Amino acid sequence: MFLTWVVTLVLTGWVGLATILAGFSLIPAFAMLDPGRAHLAFACFIALFLLFTHRENVVRLIRGTENRFERVRVVNWFRRD
Repeated sequence: MFLTWVVTLVLTGWVGLATILAGFSLIPAFAMLDPGRAHLAFACFIALFLLFTHRENVVRLIRGTENRFERVRVVNWFRRD
């Protein structure tokens, strides 16, 4: 989850998107590590809960008005000011 969060943040600069994708990465991780129904249901619940709590971020992402955390974006690492 943490790796998904960091990679998404560095590539896009959007913290909300990184958090949502990290939550959804929990689903395949649980499916591979412990395919029990209870754990998979818990992973799905967490992912949907994160999507619900970040619904305003999703709306801003769709509208193109979501703020970026520019300092961490990989495209800015090679810029010369």
